[in-house]
Amino acid sequence: MNTTVIIGASSALGEALVRLLAEQGEALFLTGRDEAKLAKIAEDARLRGAARVRTRVLDLQSWDGSVDFLREVGQLAAVVLTPGILSDEEGDFATWQREVLVNFTAVAYLARESCSLLGEQRKGGCLQVVGSVAGDRGRQSNGFYGAQKAALATYLEALAHRAALEHAEVRVQLIKPGMVRSAMTAHLPDSPLFSPPEAVAAVMAKALRKRKRGVFYAPSWWRAVMTIIRLVPGVIFKKTKL
Repeated sequence: MNTTVIIGASSALGEALVRLLAEQGEALFLTGRDEAKLAKIAEDARLRGAARVRTRVLDLQSWDGSVDFLREVGQLAAVVLTPGILSDEEGDFATWQREVLVNFTAVAYLARESCSLLGEQRKGGCLQVVGSVAGDRGRQSNGFYGAQKAALATYLEALAHRAALEHAEVRVQLIKPGMVRSAMTAHLPDSPLFSPPEAVAAVMAKALRKRKRGVFYAPSWWRAVMTIIRLVPGVIFKKTKL
């Protein structure tokens, strides 16, 4: 049975995606930091019609780098990586180390290993990773966070390039959400630019279903917003407070 693995299933975005895929009858393997919450999400997925649901507690901040659990899943339909935390732009060295580990290093490593496993399968599979529009241009408001997301986007492009050269049937998808309303962003002022996690999850589920490659903005109107921001001349951009 082909299984979709969701790393970070206990996050608001991960949980929203689990609900959608469960309703489609998918077999799921879910990981998250919160064991109790993960169990509730898994039970809800079963009630919604998931063909099979397995779970594993995984905290990337204390993870030893082993991906044996991915090999034990069996045939993979897709691996979805959702982990991410907001950065403290004025954080100390230890704080920045922790943030880079979660936002880039661990995710990039999981992406590389997942690509390798998917490439070994005769029919390949999909690697879907959640990035952010913050990586599209360096802005004073979230420069360090955006730098991590830009690095992740570059690395995923490299993985897609490698898969193409190796003729591996691996579809690499980068999801770029804008501002998502969740516990992680609850302290931020409300804005019409915020989207519910369900809206982003719908883009993710559609991309998985259509078996496409490339970059997907979520919601799609963020592509136009970020295109405009990227095109603002530097001399003008530096006078803004974006």
